[in-house]
Amino acid sequence: MLVTSMYSTEYKEINLFEIAPEDEHSHIANKVWEAFDRAGIKLSQDAELSIKVYEPITEEEVSHTHTRRDLDLL
Repeated sequence: MLVTSMYSTEYKEINLFEIAPEDEHSHIANKVWEAFDRAGIKLSQDAELSIKVYEPITEEEVSHTHTRRDLDLL
């Protein structure tokens, strides 16, 4: 997914839970859930946690992305 900031910079979105094995990110998730508990924030069992990083896209990646989008429109 591409995200554009108010400064017209495009970012690629990286979801930690999609790229790292569970045994590498589960301790981070557990700390976040525990912080909610300590803060007295009650969440349902259906609540989902997501950790995303927004990385600026390089000029080369932007050029390729726009070219690809243009081709997709054909």
